[in-house]
Amino acid sequence: MDGKEQNSHGYHGLQGRQAQQSRTDWPRLAAMIFCIGAAVVLLWFFMNHALGVALPFLLAWLLSLVIRPLVKRLTARSRLPRGPVAAVLVLLLTGLAGWLCVLGVRRAVSELENLILRLGGVGRMPGEVPGWPPPSPRSWTGSTPCPSTFP
Repeated sequence: MDGKEQNSHGYHGLQGRQAQQSRTDWPRLAAMIFCIGAAVVLLWFFMNHALGVALPFLLAWLLSLVIRPLVKRLTARSRLPRGPVAAVLVLLLTGLAGWLCVLGVRRAVSELENLILRLGGVGRMPGEVPGWPPPSPRSWTGSTPCPSTFP
């Protein structure tokens, strides 16, 4: 023989295995589609309803991921206890974040004030914008009323 197994119907070697692997496993595919759909529904629910509750915990987890290497390095070099080092780093990073938020809000307010001053004449009537000539008496803003089309 040529190294392939033979059964009563003929050769059943590598060609049979490849044929079995190329078949679609419909129950497994349906389970995967169901799991993906359930994950999308849970993500939508989380984003709409549970994010307000979970956001502080997510932020605390992210903060712990950021300071963990710093705490390890400082405790290894200074031989200080882990708890106080972590508490000081959390306070410092929280204060830094608050200070950056205050600076950002101040800058945004300043930029909005400048924008409002630069756009001071936009949206006004032509007679109200400084430097524009006053409307003529025959214009739609003048004293003569428009003729009525209704009897």
